[in-house]
Amino acid sequence: MRGTPTTSSVDPGCPYPALLAPETPPHYLARRRLITQLDVAARGPVALVCAPAGWGKTVALSAWARTRGASGRILWLTADDAEAPVFWRRLRAAMAALGAVDATGEAVDSEPYELVQALDGGPPRPVTPEGIRITWHPVSPDGRTVAAVGPGDQVFLYPLRGGDPEPVRGIVAGDRPVRWSADGRAIFLLRDGELPAPLIRLDLATGRREPWKQFMPSDPAGVGLINPAFVTPDGRHYVYSFRRVLSDLYLAEGLR
Repeated sequence: MRGTPTTSSVDPGCPYPALLAPETPPHYLARRRLITQLDVAARGPVALVCAPAGWGKTVALSAWARTRGASGRILWLTADDAEAPVFWRRLRAAMAALGAVDATGEAVDSEPYELVQALDGGPPRPVTPEGIRITWHPVSPDGRTVAAVGPGDQVFLYPLRGGDPEPVRGIVAGDRPVRWSADGRAIFLLRDGELPAPLIRLDLATGRREPWKQFMPSDPAGVGLINPAFVTPDGRHYVYSFRRVLSDLYLAEGLR
């Protein structure tokens, strides 16, 4: 569970779409250089993105937030046509929903981490240290372990009942866990930002990497990003999404 607000926890003046990045345009072209620069900027306490109107700030930030699984705490608010008290009330409510401030409005000095919530009530319990991020289907089939990206862009296995994490053998920086195999002996990994996008089956006992699929549309024209990808537990079926940008070239003759 990662800072997901409920209708009871969000002020009516701050609907929880404020916690979600806007949709990217249908013809968005991924710019890996900008994504990498935002990765570096996000390591600091505050990142300020400045550019004139219409230069693509919103598109770049929303693309980064979505391709990175919303790593970190995100607020998407606007001050357009809003009085100052309304804006600050919405900001405080959204930050409280994300866990960035406590009930009194005081800042909570922490990085994102993962929690387990019992269905019969009680407070949520942290299962990873701060700064850890999960991806699509991180929980093992037996419900005991979470696969998450930790320090050094490496993948670790975190016990849900507590204990020290175990580094996964055979991991390469840029691997993103997609799903465990049905028997819990392997995990499927998607390589971040590569085209075609390779899906790898990694044996947890030996660290052996086995290429399983390569994701790429039959017509690769204009494809700039493949993300996300999903695999069924038995490894027999998959689905993935991609972003394509096509342009028209016009030839003008006789211009003076």
